[in-house]
Amino acid sequence: LLYLAALRAGLVYVPLNTAYTPGEVGYFIADAEPRVIVCDEARRESLAPLAAAANLVAIDALAARAKSGAKADIVPRGPDDLAAILYTSGTTGRSKGAMLSHENLVVSARHGNSFDRLDEGEETIAYLPMAWVGDHIFSYAQSYVAGYCGNCPESPETAILYRREIG
Repeated sequence: LLYLAALRAGLVYVPLNTAYTPGEVGYFIADAEPRVIVCDEARRESLAPLAAAANLVAIDALAARAKSGAKADIVPRGPDDLAAILYTSGTTGRSKGAMLSHENLVVSARHGNSFDRLDEGEETIAYLPMAWVGDHIFSYAQSYVAGYCGNCPESPETAILYRREIG
């Protein structure tokens, strides 16, 4: 839901691998220059010195705000507007931010859905790393464009349970 909330607010989503150390996260923060950083409460203290000018928000605080019924305006976005910055793995040097527009995500999703013959009747399991480009195409964009249900497991163990449940 955080991804959808970012889109609604007109923000650019920059997901990072949750296994990164604070030092590694520092590189991405310096490179992307985010205005808002969302983290879990357990990492808030270690990330605070890196946040600099960004507003550091714990995910629990956002969840509480959503449960309170607080509403935010929808910020209009166009096809050429930036939707996400997804960092490369860094196998040939420092990770680089790949900038994806809304149109890029939608067109990629349409092609993937067409190739795999996916429609609103599908149900899938999100099994790819959250910060990987494939997750944004396969787990988010394709399900939004086709209208099918994408299940997000809490752990590898629940992924196996979901697989049994949805067949």
